Amino acid sequence: MSNPLTLREGGVADIDAVAELHARSWRKTYRGLFSDAFLDGPVFAERRDLWTRRLRGWDRERNAVLLAESQGALAGFAAIMLDTEPEWGARLDNLHVDPDGQGRGVGRLLMQAAGRWTVGKAPRLHLMVFDGNAAARGFYDEMQGECVERRDVTVEDGTRLVELRYLWRDLKVLTNTRR
Repeated sequence: MSNPLTLREGGVADIDAVAELHARSWRKTYRGLFSDAFLDGPVFAERRDLWTRRLRGWDRERNAVLLAESQGALAGFAAIMLDTEPEWGARLDNLHVDPDGQGRGVGRLLMQAAGRWTVGKAPRLHLMVFDGNAAARGFYDEMQGECVERRDVTVEDGTRLVELRYLWRDLKVLTNTRR
């Protein structure tokens, strides 16, 4: 039997754990999309700087990082922001699951939690995903997201990629836990 997952909101004490999981996730998921030099080099430091700024400076009424844990170890996280492109609703800016624990329901749990956190704060939820990340796109399709936009972007290492915007117009789709 698998270990039960717990959810909690992250804070300053979680900076290193979130940055480390974020970097490991990028190293596995974005290999072939981002440059190897970036993924094998400064990705952890860059992610740590990001999470330090966020978790030390965020207005916790307008932003959240939700942590999924198994026996006290970080299994995944999701970050939600109300003020990033609010015309689309709340933005799910990050959803990362420990690469060794994928396929165990952590992503679904975090998506549902993000939907619940958003209810009453924003009418919709959206996220951006790289077109080349087929596994994530399949997951968002399964979670009934609607791909509504495609755009070219330059990412942290200078690489040009295509990203897609997924939108959930009805948060009930995410908060339905019967799946």
